[in-house]
Amino acid sequence: MKRLTDKKALANFKAIKNINPNYVASNEELIYAKLGKLEDLEEQIGCPLDILVRALKDGVYYNENFDNPVLVLNEDNFEENNFRLIVIGTTLYLKDYKKTWWLREDKSE
Repeated sequence: MKRLTDKKALANFKAIKNINPNYVASNEELIYAKLGKLEDLEEQIGCPLDILVRALKDGVYYNENFDNPVLVLNEDNFEENNFRLIVIGTTLYLKDYKKTWWLREDKSE
């Protein structure tokens, strides 16, 4: 996943705010900072956030032997703290999207 924001620029926004508490950020700066936080989350979990939401909402296909994919539709199987999907007897790590699990049975997504 390629970042659109620069971590140094985000750090500069924070530094300016710390130096001058009365500083009011422009809408562009606020948008940039928000995007930076979302990109940080994507890096942390190892998967794009839109893919995570779709996986939780619609389920995922996975298979261990690449013969018969299984669709998982249980949101309760998601453990937020460990950033993984737990399927009976199998752990699907979010960072392994398109390696061990997919959003479509034909593995196109």
